Amino acid sequence: MMRFILFLLLAYCGYLLWRYVKKKVLLPEQDRGQAAKQGHPTVAELVQDPQCGVYIVKDKAVKDKIGGKEVYFCSETCRSRYIERKKEDSEE
Repeated sequence: MMRFILFLLLAYCGYLLWRYVKKKVLLPEQDRGQAAKQGHPTVAELVQDPQCGVYIVKDKAVKDKIGGKEVYFCSETCRSRYIERKKEDSEE
């Protein structure tokens, strides 16, 4: 009878240890994957709009290739103003 109680006690301790390891080690990796699936980026690169100075998420920015390099804008309006400004600067 004593061996059976000792076996149950060890099994319960093993169960508690497994729950702790599962919660602290295994689940955080799944939570990161779950956040990405729900549309929450884990890491977002920000870029600055050269026209107005606003920082925007690179994936959602309006991009254009100007002067051989990619430039990112917060909107089409800022993009148009930037191009106009560059044309005026080059004419002077």
